[in-house]
This record gives sequence, structure tokens and C-alpha cells, in this order.
Amino acid sequence: MKKAFKTSLSFLLILLIAVLSVPFCAVAGSSETEFGIDKLYLKAGEQLKVNNPDNYELKFYVGDNEVEGDSLTLVSDYYEKWITVKAFNGTEQAAEDKVYFSKLPVIYINTEDGNKITSKTEYKKADMKIQNNEETSKAIYSGSIEIKGRGNTTWSVYPKKPYKIKLDKKTDLFNMGKNKHWVLLANYLDNSFMRNVNAARLSHQLGVETMDFVWADLVLNGSYVGNYLLGEHVRIGKTRVDITDWEGEAEDAAAAIVKAEKKNGVTLDSDALETALTNNLSWITSGKITFNNKEYIIEDYYKYKKDTTGGFLFESSDEYDEVSRFTTNGGLKVMLNKPEYLNTNSTMMNYVKDYWNSFEKAYKSENGYAKYNGKNTHYTQLADLDSMVGFWLVNEILGNNDAVYKSRFAYKEVGGLLKFGPTWDFDYGCGAFTVGNYPAGWKISKNVGDNVKDANFFKEFLDDPLFISKAVEKYWEVRPYLQTLIDDGGVIDTDIAYLRESGLADSELWDRHYIYPKSARNYTEDAAAFKSYMVGRVSWLDKQFKTEDTLINSTRIDESAHPYKNANDIINLKFKNTENDSTVNAPADGIIGSLRDLSVNVDVTDSDTEELKVYINGIYSLTASVTDGKSEFTIAKEKLFEPFGKKNVISIIGKDEMGDTTYRTFKTVKTVYEEPVVLGDSNLDGKVNIRDVAIIQRHLAKIITLNERQKEAADVDKDGEVTILDVAIIQKYLAKMIDSFDDIA
Repeated sequence: MKKAFKTSLSFLLILLIAVLSVPFCAVAGSSETEFGIDKLYLKAGEQLKVNNPDNYELKFYVGDNEVEGDSLTLVSDYYEKWITVKAFNGTEQAAEDKVYFSKLPVIYINTEDGNKITSKTEYKKADMKIQNNEETSKAIYSGSIEIKGRGNTTWSVYPKKPYKIKLDKKTDLFNMGKNKHWVLLANYLDNSFMRNVNAARLSHQLGVETMDFVWADLVLNGSYVGNYLLGEHVRIGKTRVDITDWEGEAEDAAAAIVKAEKKNGVTLDSDALETALTNNLSWITSGKITFNNKEYIIEDYYKYKKDTTGGFLFESSDEYDEVSRFTTNGGLKVMLNKPEYLNTNSTMMNYVKDYWNSFEKAYKSENGYAKYNGKNTHYTQLADLDSMVGFWLVNEILGNNDAVYKSRFAYKEVGGLLKFGPTWDFDYGCGAFTVGNYPAGWKISKNVGDNVKDANFFKEFLDDPLFISKAVEKYWEVRPYLQTLIDDGGVIDTDIAYLRESGLADSELWDRHYIYPKSARNYTEDAAAFKSYMVGRVSWLDKQFKTEDTLINSTRIDESAHPYKNANDIINLKFKNTENDSTVNAPADGIIGSLRDLSVNVDVTDSDTEELKVYINGIYSLTASVTDGKSEFTIAKEKLFEPFGKKNVISIIGKDEMGDTTYRTFKTVKTVYEEPVVLGDSNLDGKVNIRDVAIIQRHLAKIITLNERQKEAADVDKDGEVTILDVAIIQKYLAKMIDSFDDIA
């Protein structure tokens, strides 16, 4: 009896295991056991992979046309078409599957209820699968998401809608970094689809924070809806704008409190507590929050940063539609993109208001200074100059008309300077059909209509010779990259070819003439127009950036706070101990060895100018008096703090006896590395003797009466050319010899 029972029990256990195993295997290996097209990776020239476990007879369709054969080889003629596979059991159709074939990745999104996305405030549940293009066969994403609309005009006016998506877990999409939050940009106004991508590329070249993008075709609820940009969402995060995340701190604090209280037998609603901490940030400075009628001291549960001077992502925009926002004293509209509810913490909100007002007052002032925390502070001590210059260059090189009014981001980390970026939203400008294809002219810097008179800060940036000089220098650094964009067969031409089929399919689906009957272009027209625009734009910009003076004269407008005019003919600044700069484009006014102070003479023809305020790279250095139309001073080498080969800007503001400004001028000088020498040891044998002194004396004598045969002897660095640096080094040798002759002897 026991043996029979054991046998029956064993049989039941085996049966139970077998029954439980069936659904698990079906789920885990569904891609191999169920009929369907393998959508992970499709490539022209390769055979379409179909899972057909029941060996059905297959028929293949490209669009509505059947393709004969028992298999289908993908070819480029099939791009931007639906490919359908029908399975037959005899004469009866047993199954069917289809796939959208593209040179680009294809993103499939199906909403949970099968309906359209109609709200930009409430998420709708959905699932998403990414079909790779020819670049990779790696699985990118297949899982749950939430999706909603995004944008302002693009969402409310245009038929092709942009979207914001939130993944169920942080995922690295196309090597853009792990994150939950992504966007799908419709680019309805940019039918070349290249403007935002090239803005991101140029931003990288200029070292400006940006968001990256990947081109893709989008299939929504089974329908192809066009070419989209899958991109990073502008936000704070390790793979985005990497600064302190106060909303992330709120999330971590809530989790810590919930965990600790659970051990004490108290169950708290984690989501509700997180929302309370996120929507009321007063706890950051007070250190406490009241939740469910109980006061919690945050540091009893979670240690967080107490420095509240950063963790801010700003946007300056006329749309002015964020929860936390303020207008500066000069009329600039500034919003807190993150943290959204900073207005709930008056201490932090007052800090950012004061910071922006001080920065604005400084960059609008004649000398770049304003009071901040009771101290005279230059605007470069409040904001990062390189990011200011780079941000302006990206927008102006591409001619981004929208940047006059909106999409101007900046951020500030704890203890750090204000930085401009990330760059964003280039579909409206850059020669798009909405603004025309004329490449010449300043697109953002001289726009001073009534509605943007106070909001367009670029015009004040360009009143400063320091900003001008750095912009000229940076432009010529990035100029070779611009050539790679516009060359025949270059980056833009490569993009045009890559996007051709997808672009044409989008143009056929979304006819822009629907809203813009006279000016809209299809893909081919707009791609060619963008290339033509960039070729013309670079040609025009080359002329404006020829020198600092050409850029000043080109951008100068009377509506800015202190329009700049370089009066070097009245306050004539001369460097006494520099050499000529051989740089081809926009050379400095002189170069000097890094071991030497800069000697300066100034001739002043204006009789009212009694003293000169001297600034080195924007920072006040000294005040020099003017006597009989002349002034002379020395600038210590330590104050020429720009890296070797970069321009230092020496600017002067003339003042009369009342302290009023008369004229302004500036010049630039580069420092070059000067090898420290073993003083007195002419043959570098490590020993100093009288023979070395004699050799150095002969060097100096030959320099004084130099001719062609004597050049080699006088050429310290043996580069074939005798320069002022050679003379200076030899003079230093001799001076040291004389000072220490007793020791040498």
C-alpha cells in the first residue's frame, strides 16, 4: 500500500512539474516558438527572419504587392514600406505578422487602450519596442512605458505631435546614457530633420552642455507616423545635466524615512511622502517636514547636502510657464525647470533671484562689474565665460531665431558658476522655411524689437571686448569642423543620403503646405536648403570674425547698454616687449614669453583723459595716470593667466577729472611657454665657469650688432630665427653672471 502510494505520488509530482514547465517555456522562448517576424534587426541584403515552428506555407508582401518565393531577401527598394508575412495551412490563412522596414531604427509604441495620446499633462500607459537599424544587432528596449504629449506650439498647432516618454526602468538607449526620461521630437518645422542634430554636434565641439539625439521612424498603435528624433529629455541627472538633484534628494529622503519607520512598526505611504517632500522644498533649509500630523527631522533618517547654492536648472523664455519663475530687474524672464517647486523655499528662491540680478547688472555695466554680497564682482566671477561664448556661438552659427525669445537654458551647481546650456530647440531657425533661407545677418544678436528689448541678453554680451575676443578665438578653433559639415561629401551630405527614404516618407505623410501653402518644402527641398544655408552662413561669418574689430563693428547696436567702440586711435595702447603673432586668422596683437612681465606704453591724444583704468581679462588690475598725453605701466606675468597660446585681453577705460568715461580701447597678447634655463651654464654641462660668461657676452655682443652670419650663434633655441625671446634669455644669463660673479670664479 505504501509502495503504491509512493509510486502515485512520484507520478503526480512529475506530472505537476511537466504542467508547470509548459507555460514557462512558452513565455521564455516565445520569439522562437510562436509564429512571427524577428523584428530585432533588419538589414538590406539579408534574408527576413521568420519564426515558423509549424512549417506553414509563407507568402511575402511588400506594401500591397506579393513577392514570389519561399523566403524574402531585404533590399533598399523596400525601405519605408510595410513588409507582411502571411502563414497558410493549406488554403486557410493561419497567422500573419508585419514589420516596418527602414534604414533607421524603428520605434513601435502601443498604448494600453489602443487610443491616441491626447494630453500633455497626464501619462498614458503603453509598451515600446525598438527595432534596430543596420548599425547594431543589440537589443535596445522592449517593455512598458508611459507616454504623454509635450511642447507648446508644436503640440497645440501642428498635426504631427511630439511626445515625452518615461520608461519603466533606467535604460541606456543608443549609448546616450541610462535614464527613464526621453523625448520624441516631431520636427514638423524642420523637414530636413538635421537642425537639432547638428546643433548637438556643434555644442560638443564647443564644449557646451547639450542633449543628444538618434533619428528613428515611429509606429504608433500600428500606424507609421513619420521620422522622429529620439532624444534625451532636458533634466538634471547623471547622464544629463549632472548637478545636485534636489528632487532626487527628496525621493531618497522619503525612502529612508519609510524604511526606518517600518522598523518601528509604522507604515507610511512612500509615494505620498515623496510628493510632499518634492512639492514643498522648505525642508531643505528648515531640516524638517510635517507628514500625517507628525514632524520628521530629516537628518535623523537621511544625511543630505546643506549647501543650497546650486542644483538649479534654469530656462529663460518668453513662454514663462513654469511653476517657479521670476523676472529680473532688467526684465529678463527666468524659470526654474528643476527643481520645479523651488518657490516653496523662500531662502533658495531669493538666492537665485539675487544671483541673476547681480549677474545681469554686471554684464550690462560698462566695466563688467556689479555689487554681489557687498563686493565688487565681475560677471565672469558669477558665470562661466566659456559656456556663455559657446552657447552664443552655437545659436548664432546655426542662425537659431528662436533663441531670441526662448529655449535658453542655464544651470548652476553647488558652489559653482552659472553655466549656459544645454542647447535646445533649433527647428524654427537655421534657414527653415519658417524664417527664410537668407544666410547673412545676425539672427539673434541684433534683434531688439519691443517685445525682446530687455530679454535678449546677447546684445550686452557683445559690448565686452573680453567676450568678443574669446568668441573670435573660439570661432576659428571650431572653423575646421564647420568645413567638414559643408564640404561636398561631408557630414551634411552624408546625413542627407542616410535620411533620404525616411525623409521622403515623412514628407508624403505630413504635407507642410497644409499650414504653410507658399513656403513649405518637402524633404529633398529642405535638406538642400539647409546645406545651402550653412555654406552661405559660414562664408558670411568668416568675414565677421576676421578680427575682434570686425566683430565689434558688425554686432554693435545703439540699443544695448554700452555700445562698444574701440578708440585705439585716441588711446593708443602699445606693447614694448612682445613679438608678432604669426597666427593666420585673427592673430593677437603680440606674443610674450611666460617668464616675462608685459611692458605697456600708452599715447593719449584726448586732453580730457586724465587716468586709465586697466583690466586684464575683465578683472581690474590698476589705474595709470596720464601725463602730457602719455602713460606707462607694467603688467605682472601672473596676471596673464590664460593658457599658453590663448589671448589675454588688456582693456582700458579712460576717465576724465570727474571720473566720467572718455574713450575705451583694448588689445590682446598671448603668452608662449618659455623654457627655464640653467642660468650661466652656456654649454649645459652642469658647471658654471668664466668661459660660460665669455660665451654669453659674445652672444649678447652679436645680437647687438647682428648680421646674417651671426644669427646662428645668437639663436638660443636653434630654430633658425633670432627673436626677442633669445635676446631676453641671453640678457638674463649675463645679469645673473654679473650678480654672482664672485661665486662663479
